[in-house]
Amino acid sequence: MTHTIELAPEVERVLEAKAQRRGLAIEAYLRELAENEATMPPDTVAQQRAWEAFCALGAQVQAPPLSDDAVSRTGIYDEILESHEEGGA
Repeated sequence: MTHTIELAPEVERVLEAKAQRRGLAIEAYLRELAENEATMPPDTVAQQRAWEAFCALGAQVQAPPLSDDAVSRTGIYDEILESHEEGGA
């Protein structure tokens, strides 16, 4: 089956670059994308789309890096350790 679609030039450039990085002709790359999409169960497709949207949002967040203390075991469990030392649960 043959289909023809019109793509914006910038979309075409991105797809061609992705195909080239995989060592594929653009036609083979697009065929692979279509076959992968067609064989995925519907819930997997929805999950993939949600993950891609989440990742795209995450790339836009400009959060400062966490301090060493914030990611240390002590930093993470300080509250729990303090409550145990005070005779808590």
